[in-house]
Amino acid sequence: MATLIGSAGSTIWLVAVLLVLASGLAAALLAAIRDDATPVRVRAERRPQGGRPIV
Repeated sequence: MATLIGSAGSTIWLVAVLLVLASGLAAALLAAIRDDATPVRVRAERRPQGGRPIV
């Protein structure tokens, strides 16, 4: 691992991969937070007539 961090090209790849992983995690967390923040009325409107909720 020390040799990976020591070379400049590998450091760029390592940073790029970590950046992609971090942005994916941030997007997933943001989507989860926005889903929990949906008002109850909007959730009820998404339910079909006499049926089960749309998942």
